[in-house]
Amino acid sequence: MYRPWILFTLIFITGIAKAQTEEAVTLHSATGDLFGSLIVPANKARFNLVILQPGSGPTDRKGNNPLGVNADSYLMLANELAKKNIATLLIDKRGIAASKDAGKDESKLVFDDYIKDLENWAALLRKDKRVQQLVLAGHSEGSLIAMVAAQKVKASKYISISGPAKPIDEIISWQLKQQAPVLAAPADSLFGRLKKERK
Repeated sequence: MYRPWILFTLIFITGIAKAQTEEAVTLHSATGDLFGSLIVPANKARFNLVILQPGSGPTDRKGNNPLGVNADSYLMLANELAKKNIATLLIDKRGIAASKDAGKDESKLVFDDYIKDLENWAALLRKDKRVQQLVLAGHSEGSLIAMVAAQKVKASKYISISGPAKPIDEIISWQLKQQAPVLAAPADSLFGRLKKERK
């Protein structure tokens, strides 16, 4: 016979295990398939959905990075949201992790490619009859991608997670001064010309 505290522990652990389920999701694109994981609240016929756009660099759907980040931060966030009856789609960007084969030549990859991918993920998940509100969220660089895509797909809500607090030209200029000083002055000149052309 189980002692009361052992029985309580088993019930508690079982409850955690059943708080969410994971479903594999595939988005077909012209250059190859993109892959993601849909973290769904257990036993829920309907739910709100957050699509989480990863940050810059080779960051995968779980929030890890081969350059030294192994925190599962996105996965932990998704698991906590599932406890609140909110589903999360975690995605590998084109060229990263499981979506590596869909990557383009890096010199030809532009910001709009990521925006279009996020729009297509939103269109795909909107076909899921379980989804009620669709929310786009982005971390770091991903917050800029999600910001644009959210307007195009008319998302119910948009969430910025540690998004840039300064204009992108100031951020790039600062980064160049730290990492490639010889390029800083030409970049500042180019940004200045772009600003004048937009006026």
